[in-house]
Amino acid sequence: MATTPGLKTIIYLLIPPVLWAGNSVVGKFATEFIGPFSLSFYRWLIASGLVLTVAAKPLYESRKLMLQNWRPLIVLGVLGTGVFNTLLYLGLYNTSANNSGIILATLPIIIILLNYFMRLERASLIQMMGLVISLAGVVWVITQGELGRLLQFNLNPGDLIILAAVTSWALYSVLLKKLRPTGLSSLPFLAIQFLIGLVFIFPFYAYERAQLSPLVWGIETWLILTYVGLFPSLIAYFYWQQGIAMGGANIAGFIYPLISVFTAAIAYAFLGESLNRAQLVGTILVITGVILALSNSLSSRVR
Repeated sequence: MATTPGLKTIIYLLIPPVLWAGNSVVGKFATEFIGPFSLSFYRWLIASGLVLTVAAKPLYESRKLMLQNWRPLIVLGVLGTGVFNTLLYLGLYNTSANNSGIILATLPIIIILLNYFMRLERASLIQMMGLVISLAGVVWVITQGELGRLLQFNLNPGDLIILAAVTSWALYSVLLKKLRPTGLSSLPFLAIQFLIGLVFIFPFYAYERAQLSPLVWGIETWLILTYVGLFPSLIAYFYWQQGIAMGGANIAGFIYPLISVFTAAIAYAFLGESLNRAQLVGTILVITGVILALSNSLSSRVR
């Protein structure tokens, strides 16, 4: 059955897309300074260090519970921390921002399909209508209102890597509510996932560092790592997990397309990019679709 989210759930799930909006842009920009495995490794190293400053004690106190649930914790850590972001950065080395945007927009569809076939959640008809409208808005923005550009879309190895990354994130989101150990609080749960992902990534990082020239620790590198280690990692993951725990993966998928709206807003506010007609039309479609998908919850709050 479809889940009707509360207002707190919606607010929690709105925070990650805001923080993730610049992640692909930063990841693409970072290709000039740092390899994809190194970027992913240092991202989670920083995030792990930050969360351990407040989660070290509860993490230690939860050690017995985590040992009892080591299998689901490894699955979640590898899918959500290790595989998704590493493949995303790797794919950005081999594809365009437009292609990656189209593929990332398939996340809610994959989530709904996985939930359906795994018999975990089902979307209502009105939610599906909202999703279709939102995705139409995302495609409209990416193609600049020229849908014929979709005919020029050709899959390359980078696109397939990003598709694998999105599938990993969708599976993580679907399994999160089911596999999260009961009684394990948010901070130690977050910390153990980051640490598992860090261990998973390390061999790939070590291989990459052996193949590439030494990393240049300039101001650009530090700014990139600070951003990806704090905002789209520690903060975004915390609220994404809380939101899914309260509302389910389908609801998170319906809200996810707003990432395209937030990306356009950030580019306008901080990079001085203008908003053209296609972006405005796409933004209206995305917002309309999200409101429609969440209409049951929103209407119940205004009665």
